[in-house]
Amino acid sequence: MSIFSTISLSRQAVVTSLTFTIIMTAYVHNLMDYQSRQEKLSLHRKIRKKDMKIPGLGFN
Repeated sequence: MSIFSTISLSRQAVVTSLTFTIIMTAYVHNLMDYQSRQEKLSLHRKIRKKDMKIPGLGFN
């Protein structure tokens, strides 16, 4: 009986760790995607700031 309970316990641990790994992988991918999107946005803003040097509007 102790062997069976150990097997079910290890199966539970495997399922839990797999779920955790999948969630963390998705989270890291989203984070990297978000960071690259933010970098593109900030790059775009910098380019637009250089183009629009109008005094009095706070762009310069």
